[in-house]
Amino acid sequence: MKMTRDIDSGVAKQKVNILLVDDKESNLEALEGVLVDLDQNLVRASSANDALKYLLENDVGVILLDVQMPVMDGFQIAELIRRNKCLDDTPIIMVTAHFKEDEDILKGYDLGVNDYLLKPLVSDVVLRKVGLFVELYKKTKANERMIEEVNRSNKELEQFVYAASHDLQAPLRHIASYVEMLETESPTHEESKQWMKYVIEGVSTMQSHIDGILKYSSVGKHGKIFKQIDMAIVVHNVLGILRIPLSESGCNIVVGDMPVIVASEINMNQLFLNLIENAMKFMKPDTVPQIRVGVTETARFWEFSVSDNGIGMHNKDQDRIFEMFRRLHTRAEYPGSGIGLSLCKKVVEIHGGKIWVNSAPDKGAIFSFTIAKNLC
Repeated sequence: MKMTRDIDSGVAKQKVNILLVDDKESNLEALEGVLVDLDQNLVRASSANDALKYLLENDVGVILLDVQMPVMDGFQIAELIRRNKCLDDTPIIMVTAHFKEDEDILKGYDLGVNDYLLKPLVSDVVLRKVGLFVELYKKTKANERMIEEVNRSNKELEQFVYAASHDLQAPLRHIASYVEMLETESPTHEESKQWMKYVIEGVSTMQSHIDGILKYSSVGKHGKIFKQIDMAIVVHNVLGILRIPLSESGCNIVVGDMPVIVASEINMNQLFLNLIENAMKFMKPDTVPQIRVGVTETARFWEFSVSDNGIGMHNKDQDRIFEMFRRLHTRAEYPGSGIGLSLCKKVVEIHGGKIWVNSAPDKGAIFSFTIAKNLC
C-alpha cells in the first residue's frame, strides 16, 4: 500500500482519506487520475489484507472496491468490512466491468455496499458519486465534533457552577458573620477594627474569585482566532510583564528556541503567564529559583514545558490541581484564586491538546502541554 503523494501530516488531517482497493496497478492509476480533482488523500491498497489493515488504523471517508480481486473478491472483502462494528458505516462503492446477473447487484446491497461504478469509468459520474460521500463524511465529522463540544461544555458548566457557588459561599459566610457581630454586639474599638479587617479580607477573596471567573469565562469567547504567532515573542512579552517579580526573586530563567505556531495569541499569553507565575509562586525558600521553558516537536503536536525547582507536589495531587478552585495550600501560605491552572487546561483543550504535570515533593515540577499543529 502507498500514498499517491507525500502529504504533510497537517494537511492530511484536514483532508478525507479515500481508499482505492484493486490488485491491478493500471486500475488504481485510472481511479487516481479521475479522483485527483477532489483534492483529497488517495490511498492505494492492492490486496484485502492491505485494505483491512489500513481501515483498522485510519478513518476513511469512502472505499472504492474492485469486484474482481484474486484470493478474496470484492464481495468477500465487503462482508469482512461490515462485520467490524467500527467500519459498518464506512461507505463502499463497488467498481466492476460487468455483473454475471442482477443478483450480484442485490448481493452487494445485502452486504452493505452503498453504490456501484461501472467500467469504463465516466469521470463526471465518478467525481459526483465519490464527492457526495466525501461531503457527507465531512458533515458527519463536523456534527460529531459539535456534539462533543456541546457535551464538554455542558459538563464544564456543571463543574464550573458547582465550584463557583461552593467557593464563593465561604467568604460570604465569613463577611456575614463579622457584619452580624458588628451589628449585634458591642465591640471595643480594637475589636471593631479587627472585625472590619476580616470583612475586607472576605471581600478581597470574593473579588479575586470573581476576577478569576471572568478570565476563565472569557477564554472561549475571545480566544478562538487562530493565526501564526511567534512563541519566542509571546514568552518574551510574558517575561516583560513579570520583569519586576522575576528580578526581586533573583530567578534564573532559561528559554529554549521557540517555534512559530498556529494558535490564539491572547490565549498563549494567558497560558504562559499563568504557568510562569505559578512556578515563581511555589519556589522553595532560601533557594535560587530556576525556571526553564522549552519545546519539542512531534508529527501532530508542539509539546511545551515549564519546569521549576520549587516545592513540588505529591503524585495524588497531580490531576486534581487542574480542577476549578482546587488548592493544595491555604491562601495565607500561597495567595491566589485557584483558577489559574484550570484556565490553562481550558486554553490547551481549545487548542486540541492536553496538559499534565510531573512532580515530587521538594523536587520541583514540570508542567507540559501540547498544542495541535492543525487547528481548523
